[in-house]
Amino acid sequence: MNLTQKVAETRAIVEDQWRTPNVTQSILFAVSELGEVADAIVNTQNQFARNDPEKLRLVTREIAQTRIMIATAANLVNNDQFNADQGTDPDVLLALALLLHLMADLVFTCASSGTKGFTSKFAGVDRSLEYLSRLIDKEITTDQAIEDELSRLRAKYAPPT
Repeated sequence: MNLTQKVAETRAIVEDQWRTPNVTQSILFAVSELGEVADAIVNTQNQFARNDPEKLRLVTREIAQTRIMIATAANLVNNDQFNADQGTDPDVLLALALLLHLMADLVFTCASSGTKGFTSKFAGVDRSLEYLSRLIDKEITTDQAIEDELSRLRAKYAPPT
């Protein structure tokens, strides 16, 4: 039995409690899980305050969860359960796809050539994040969200004055 068959079989058994997302949602979940792979890798370095020692992070588990979500999407596509209306704004999906491409290019740049070209690639990623944010939430600017997050971090981690 291959991966997609194993995932389909398990999803059929647990469907009442672990609802199967649609294709788009499955891919978005996979992207989220991929972020958790990166988090688990950084966490193994154990040198950052943001690394919660109580949270168990296993790189192989996060990779497995990523593969499960991709297999879920593949099962739906293979069974003709994909339709044009997947419940997510296509502009948001396209912006996210562009952002993922730019992030992959940024990671590749760091891994292969160090800092050459990093600044311009960072600027492209930053612009894409701003665009994605405006598509999703028109009520708050990302500049304000950044200020709020930085204030939260200062309050939590800054030494007392």
